Amino acid sequence: MVVCLCAATPACASERVITIDALKTYQTIDGFGASGAWWAQGVGGWPKEERDQLLDLLFTDKGAHLSIYRYNIGGGLQQFTPMPWRKTETFETAPGEYDWAADANAVRIMREVRQRGVDQFVFFVNSPPERLTVSGSASGGQGGGSNLAPENYGAFATYCVDIAEHWRKQLELERAVLSPINEPQWNWGGDHRNQEGCHYTVGETVEVLRAVAREINARKAPLQLEGPEAGQWGKQTLDYVRAILNDDEIAGALHQLAVHSYFSDTAQRRQLRALVDRRRPQLPIAMTEWCEMVGGRDTGMDSALTMAQVMYEDLTVGRVVSWQKWIAVSPYNFRDGLIYIDRRSRRITETKRLWVMANFSRFVRPGAVRVASADNSEALRTVAFRSADARRVACVIINAATEPRPVRVEAAAMKVDAAYTTSASVSLNPHEIKGDSLLLPPRSVTTVLLKNSDG
Repeated sequence: MVVCLCAATPACASERVITIDALKTYQTIDGFGASGAWWAQGVGGWPKEERDQLLDLLFTDKGAHLSIYRYNIGGGLQQFTPMPWRKTETFETAPGEYDWAADANAVRIMREVRQRGVDQFVFFVNSPPERLTVSGSASGGQGGGSNLAPENYGAFATYCVDIAEHWRKQLELERAVLSPINEPQWNWGGDHRNQEGCHYTVGETVEVLRAVAREINARKAPLQLEGPEAGQWGKQTLDYVRAILNDDEIAGALHQLAVHSYFSDTAQRRQLRALVDRRRPQLPIAMTEWCEMVGGRDTGMDSALTMAQVMYEDLTVGRVVSWQKWIAVSPYNFRDGLIYIDRRSRRITETKRLWVMANFSRFVRPGAVRVASADNSEALRTVAFRSADARRVACVIINAATEPRPVRVEAAAMKVDAAYTTSASVSLNPHEIKGDSLLLPPRSVTTVLLKNSDG
């Protein structure tokens, strides 16, 4: 059968062959997701019709169909930040007492995401509540150092578990993950006070994770613990991960390691992956935050292809079980969100990042397993996944070249069934099947779906 993405050309004589071995398996995929930080507290106050349009693009098959949502448990930051949507509310009114009507806009978004069938939520914490901090501010320590005193570790653990458990029950979640630490190696505070953050040393990270793990275990709460959400795959993160893996109590309590992919290269991913394989090979790694860290808005394929390459590296080299975007929605002048919005007009602007994410997230659902894929060209990047029922394979192909690439996808006992492409001119467009080859448009991401040849 042929999947024709454009008319046949003489270039088809040099087509690349992509071979999929659906019997050679790697990690099981939890899903793809994005963060609600720094937009849900604003967008949650929009009219319902406009909220629905945005959330449908993110969390249904009208768009990316993301399967993981990250909710930010705010520490109550109200000062320093010049950006109003970076201010946060905390549910806590006194130790052990909570006002569950707080953070109403962000909670409304969280509930509406749940209504769209998302049942995996990550409750993540950028800073302890301000009453527990050394500096009195959720924006970090006075000199950029640690901002949670050791005598408050237990109170912080209680606070985190109280909130995560409340919303797990309220939302009737099948899977709730608690992530109490975020990017501990950065020196939050000092002159860097435009958002929440809390620095922890390696030893402090272990102690805080141990306190949270003990609190979860004491309650027999069905929360899954992840950490340390270090900012990159590099050397500093190795120090944090090595300490966690050396501690039997923490390593045994963690459901998964969590890492961010900022400023990371292939060698760093290999280093961290090798360390985990040596010490705790059954412990999954999740990639829980990334954006390009480049100023200026981009709705086109430049940043979308950059994101696709990072996803490819994280999934194949890092063998991550989930990939979660920072952030879902952006009012900022930055290459970050899957969707841009204008805060005043409430205008929604889709990006090619949204649709390239959909090339993965719409077709690679929770429970899928990554399988082997290879091609005879250095020009392409391919990654393939077998569905949980083993009846289908989704092969995502990245063609970053400025010319079309003819390819043929081969898998034993399977046949090509459909293909969907995102490029400068189309967004996840389907294409008619007319033979046994397909021509990838330049600077594109294409998902080819194969099904068992017996139907």
